[in-house]
Amino acid sequence: MIALRPAARRPALWTVGVLAAALLVAVAALTVGTLSAPKPRGAPVPPPPTAAHSAVPEPGNIAGSWAPARGSEVAVRIVELDGARGWTVVARTAVLAGRLEVAGTRLTAGDLRIDLSGLGEPVAADGGPPGTGAAGTSAADGARTSAAEPDPAAARALLAELRRQRSADFAIAEATELPDVAARGSADVNLPGEVTINGLAARMSADSLVVRSRGALFITGSAEVAWADYDIPVPLGEGAGRGGERPLVQPKGRLDFSLRLERA
Repeated sequence: MIALRPAARRPALWTVGVLAAALLVAVAALTVGTLSAPKPRGAPVPPPPTAAHSAVPEPGNIAGSWAPARGSEVAVRIVELDGARGWTVVARTAVLAGRLEVAGTRLTAGDLRIDLSGLGEPVAADGGPPGTGAAGTSAADGARTSAAEPDPAAARALLAELRRQRSADFAIAEATELPDVAARGSADVNLPGEVTINGLAARMSADSLVVRSRGALFITGSAEVAWADYDIPVPLGEGAGRGGERPLVQPKGRLDFSLRLERA
């Protein structure tokens, strides 16, 4: 610790100079220490905002045919179980093709093909890589925990099964009105649809945000899926349940999508 003493028989200007110099040194040391201090390993990192949430809404005509542009993606969200706790991991892939049809302000039809074979490696939902101690989620009540997460071996096994299916198809099941998108530039809507994987179709409902911006449509949303609906086996481990086995991932996951649509 450095103590500053008043300079005897020196002009007041000298005292002010010494204090100012000491203050600058202290601020510089604090700044360097802050910039160079390492971040804790596995510390949660906020995910980047989706295209729809970052787009500036612009009202206007939305009628016509729309196709997914480059950068449109779907994320498969899986909760891996470890006793009473679970850790959410996400694997992303691209949207291969598709088209949405809007008549006036009404979404009348739509289909998307999702590349399951290109699903990437799972990463922690909060941005940290699996196995680095990133915060987890309680499977019972959804509360975040600070316990270190395990290696997501079960999630990788489920993703391997999904990759073997090659692709998934999503189709709009019912027409959806989008008047606020045309009038205000954005709207929160529910998109009823049907997802087909492994030749099996199941209904789903996606809470979505639709934004018109710079001549494009941005759609972000999420829908729950049950793996059993598509005969996708859930990895099992030793347990006290029937047959001495327990599921290693939750039987339901989510499909999160972020689409940028341009006129076709």
